[in-house]
Amino acid sequence: MTALPVPPPEPPPPPERGGEFADFYREVWPALAGYCESLVRDEELGAELAQEAMVRVYVRYGLLADARPYAFRVATNLARDAWRRGESERAAVVALGERALVTDEGRDALLPVVRALPKHLRDTVLLHYWADLRVEDVARALHRPVGTVKRRLHDARRRLAEELSS
Repeated sequence: MTALPVPPPEPPPPPERGGEFADFYREVWPALAGYCESLVRDEELGAELAQEAMVRVYVRYGLLADARPYAFRVATNLARDAWRRGESERAAVVALGERALVTDEGRDALLPVVRALPKHLRDTVLLHYWADLRVEDVARALHRPVGTVKRRLHDARRRLAEELSS
């Protein structure tokens, strides 16, 4: 296991536990960060996973009989999640690449017209049609009600039809 070349950030001492957790953090951090890095083969991501594991240990620190094994179990689960995310991200990139190969001729003419839309309409169109998000997901991403997103899509389609027909 390799330790990170940069010393770990100092944790804030928890008020109810004094310096107990801080001592644990300093003791376990190098091994945990090295372990995470070895699992994901990425120093930065490994440090992020180790830090997230330590946050989760901190939340339960007073309840744990032995925090060290718990920290490593949490880190292992976080690494598994990162692997799954990586696999789905790679699949999405491949799918986007395949879709990009199948372009219709009008798409090149459409993009400048979409860019000319007002920001609130443009963002909605891009998320729904280019990013292929469902209306509910667009609403969540834009922090707007579903009805607002539907109305914006309607308005955008009308404007695009007017602009492309002229």
